[in-house]
Parts: sequence; C-alpha cells; structure tokens
Amino acid sequence: MKVSDKPVWHLLFQRYCLLMHELYIAESILNSVLDLLPAGITPERVTKVHLSVGQLDAVVSESLIFLFDAIKGTKGLPHAQLAIETIAVLCQCKTCAHQFNLDLPIFICPQCNGSDVILLQGRGISIYRIEAKDD
Repeated sequence: MKVSDKPVWHLLFQRYCLLMHELYIAESILNSVLDLLPAGITPERVTKVHLSVGQLDAVVSESLIFLFDAIKGTKGLPHAQLAIETIAVLCQCKTCAHQFNLDLPIFICPQCNGSDVILLQGRGISIYRIEAKDD
C-alpha cells in the first residue's frame, strides 16, 4: 500500500512542525494562566482553563490537549484541564453586506461572488475563563 510519494523524513518533519506549533501554544497558555491568576490563588488550585480558538488558526485540539497535559506539571498546574471551544469563521461582504460562514479558506461571498470581505470572527486564541478549586 502506497501512503505518499514524499520521503518518510518529509512526513516526519511535517508532523514534528505541527506538534511544535501546538507545543508553543500550550506553553503560552500555561504561562498566561500563571500571569492571570489573582493574588491568593496558587497554580495547584487551577482545575480548568477555557480557551477559544479560531478555526483559521489551524490548531489541532487533540494535539494541543495532549501537549498541555504533558507539560502542565512543569508549570505547577498539575490538576489543570484544557477545554477548547472552536470559533467558526464568519465573514461579511463589503459589497452586499451578506454575512456567511466559511468551511474552506476561500474568501468569496456566496451571495454576490465578491471578494472584498471582512473577517468578523474565527481567528485568534484567547483564555476566557480559569476555574480553581476552593481551599
């Protein structure tokens, strides 16, 4: 069975790059959680981190959760779980004002076929809630 015309090292490198993207994001989330904790809340008390991720950011949720779980102890957050909400891409056509969702990154208005569109949502990563257990 033929899987790909690309050499095996190329496929492994692509997978490595994908994981490095999610690893960087996981590290950034953990560092941000530490920065956002109010005085008196220790990192060990954090139980859940709620994250919104825009669909255009190309984050693989399963990989991000896996890597978050793998490194959270090194940041003093051993009980933290990651909850991810994916935000769909929503655009608006500047020509006809039609709003539409995108499944593919083809920014063409389905109403008038115009290409002058603005992105309303679907890009960006943000922590919107941190839960911690009581003493």
